[in-house]
Amino acid sequence: MPMGDIKYNSNVIMAKLGEIKGMLDTYSADERSAYEALLSAFSASEGDQATAVRNLLENEKQLVENMTSFYLELVNMLLEAKADIEKVEEEYSSDHLEKQ
Repeated sequence: MPMGDIKYNSNVIMAKLGEIKGMLDTYSADERSAYEALLSAFSASEGDQATAVRNLLENEKQLVENMTSFYLELVNMLLEAKADIEKVEEEYSSDHLEKQ
């Protein structure tokens, strides 16, 4: 595969990662709002069933927040790795040109 194709594919992948990061940020905020609305609705209720539902919602909310945080960290790591790769490519090209 020619280097230009690799560079193009890399740029496409990084653009998609940027889109995913934006979607995760939006998803996280939307999900948090939805869970908060549900929790506030059940907070006014008393009884064992309301308590069970509140606990279930709290656990689900925490699970979603943890999952979203994990994927955001993963995307950030990939974006940082891309920057590192570009730096190494640039240094390699400079060294390679100097030797010729």
